[in-house]
Amino acid sequence: MTIPLSIFLYLYLVLLAVFAFFTFFNIYHMIRFSFWSFVAFFATFLFLASVVIVLFISFEHISQINWQQTFELNVTNVNLIGTGGANEVSNFLNE
Repeated sequence: MTIPLSIFLYLYLVLLAVFAFFTFFNIYHMIRFSFWSFVAFFATFLFLASVVIVLFISFEHISQINWQQTFELNVTNVNLIGTGGANEVSNFLNE
C-alpha cells in the first residue's frame, strides 16, 4: 500500500485551521474583555509572538521536504481477532 507524503501535509493544514479557529476566539476574548490592562496586552503579545515563531519554524522545516514522495506500507501478515481461530484450534488439537 503506497501512501503519499502530501496526506500528512493536508492533515497538518487541517490542524492549523482548527488552531486558527480557536486562536481567533482567544484573541477576540482577550481584546474584548481585558485588553486595557498591561498584563493582558503583554499576554496577548506573548501568545501572538509564540504563534508566529512556531509557524516560522514549522514552515522552515516543512519547506525542506519533497511532498511528492510516497512511502510503502507493507502489511504482509495481519491476523485479525475472530478470523481463523477455529481452524487454528482444530489444527492444534489434531497434532
